[in-house]
Parts: sequence; structure tokens; C-alpha cells
Amino acid sequence: MKNFKFILSLFVLFALLTGCSYFKNKFTQSSEESTKIQQEYTKEKTLDKTSASDLAFYNKYIEISNKISESIDEINKSYMTSVPAPQTISKSSLIITAGLGLYINNLERTIKEYRRSYYEGGELSKLGTDNEDMKLEVENVFKELLKVMEKYYSVSNRVSKYYGDGEYKNDLSKAAAYDTEMKDGYKEYETVYNKFKEALKKFKPQREKKNPDDYTNKDEKAVVIVQNALENTVDQAETIYNLLEGTTRNSEVGNLEAENEKFRRRFEEETKKIQSTEFSDKTKYIKYSFEDYFTKMTEKFMDETDKFIKEMKKGKMSERDFGLSYDNVVRNYNYMINAYNTSINSINTFKVY
Repeated sequence: MKNFKFILSLFVLFALLTGCSYFKNKFTQSSEESTKIQQEYTKEKTLDKTSASDLAFYNKYIEISNKISESIDEINKSYMTSVPAPQTISKSSLIITAGLGLYINNLERTIKEYRRSYYEGGELSKLGTDNEDMKLEVENVFKELLKVMEKYYSVSNRVSKYYGDGEYKNDLSKAAAYDTEMKDGYKEYETVYNKFKEALKKFKPQREKKNPDDYTNKDEKAVVIVQNALENTVDQAETIYNLLEGTTRNSEVGNLEAENEKFRRRFEEETKKIQSTEFSDKTKYIKYSFEDYFTKMTEKFMDETDKFIKEMKKGKMSERDFGLSYDNVVRNYNYMINAYNTSINSINTFKVY
């Protein structure tokens, strides 16, 4: 009987030990699965933080946006300055469109480059993102923009040949129709281009603000100061650009003038910070990029904005003069953005050894 009780006790003890081990393993497994699910849930919830692929996608299409704007705006400016208003043209008018032809050829190359890149296995076709909504929306508008660009190229090419080949001297009847086509084509482009910009703006990456005082390495600190100056300047310039977009030739420009003056003061402050910062041989190229390129483009943007404001305050600007002055500001804004991208790329090459 005693032996039986002893054996029974051993059996119960064994069952308890193995049972505890079983439940412990089950609990651990359940806990690990719960943690895994929680991690996946957290990852899903924090996906709004810009990934490297999303940033590369965004930056590439910003570069494209600037290049497209420059190409089309140069054609519009050249047409407006080289071709007189149709009602003033006669058979004896001397109209030179050599510059217009060059800009049209440039647009043709731009269209071919992007069409091949997107549709024929080039760089754009291989750009991946973590944010599928961004990829879908931006690419859809981009494809729409390509079609409008092709249409504008076709119109402007016909117009350029009409004047360049002297056809207008034999037939003036087409001048008014061509003028309307050029203006309507540019307006159609502007509508789709603004849609493209809005799509990009919607997915603009959030910048991580860095405090230079958090860095003990002097080179890192110097680079952060330049990076902050670049980002702050571009953000402030965007405020001016947004005001400009809503401006017509009959608009009041008091707010635009105040913002541009504020922008100039703040840029001077950012420049002084950089001038008072110590740069080593490792980081001087970043400082030089800011001083020699970005600063020059930023000052030209501010100067063109000032000129535009002065002309607007005089009043009675013609539609043609308003368009030319407005386009000059936009063009110089794009030049500044290009300079920003170049300077940021320089910063991204910096490494601490």
C-alpha cells in the first residue's frame, strides 16, 4: 500500500511539473504571438513616417516637376516676348523665333526622356514606394501631365514653324487662331501641372528638425546648421509661392510684400548663423554650395518677387506684362528649389569618419 501511494505521488508530481511546463510554454508562445501582433499593428500605425524609398520617389518627382515647369515656362515666355499680339502683325513684321525653337526642342527631349523612363523600363518605372497611395496618385497625374505636354509641344511647334518659316507673310489669317491655341494650351498645362504639384504637396515628407547643440562633433554640428538653414528657407519661400499662386493682375500685393520682406530678414539671419560657424576642410564644400549656389538663387527669387510687387503696385499692367513678370518669379522659385536639391544632396554625401 505504501509503495502504491509513493508511486501515485510520483505520478502526480510528474503531472504537475509537465503541466506547468506545458502551460508555461503555451503562455510564452501566446505572449510571443501577442507581441508579434502588437509589433505588426504598431508598424502599420507608424507607416506614415517617410521611408527611404518614399523619400527617393518624392525627391525624384520634385526634380521632374521643376524641370517640366522650366521647359514649358521658357516656351511661354519666348512666345510672349518674340511674337507680337496678332492684331499688330503685318506681312512686313520682323518676327524672330529662333529662341522659341530651341526651347521647343528642349521640351521634345524632356517628353521623350520621361516617356521612355516611365513606359520603357527606365528609372521611373523602377521607383518603388511603401506608400502605395502616393505612388498611385502621383503617377496617375504624371501620365496626364505627359499628355498635356505633348499637346502643348505640338501646338507650339506648329506656331514656331509658322513664324520661323515666314508663312505668316503669305497668310496672316492663322495668327489669331494660333495665339488662342498657345494661350489655351498653356492654361490647360497649368491646370494639370497644379494638380500634379498638389499631389506632391499632399505627400510631402515631414522633416525631422535637428538641434545643432545636440551634436558634439563640430563637423556634424556645422552640417546640421546648414541643413536647417536650407529647410527653413525653402519652407518660408513656399509661403510666398502660395500667395503668388492666388495673385491676379488686379490683386492687392500688401501681404506678398510683407512676407517677402520677412523672408529676406530671416534668410539674412540664417546666413549669419552659417558665417559664424566653424567649418573644417571636411565640410567646407557644403558651406560653399550654400554660399555660391543656393544663396545666389534665393536672392534672385527675392529680387524678382520685389520687381513683381513694384510693377503690381503701379497698377494697369497688361495681361501680357503680368504674365511675363509672374513667370519670372515662378521660374526663379524653381531655380531656388533646384539649388536646394543640389545642396541637400551634398549634405547627404557627408559622413563622419
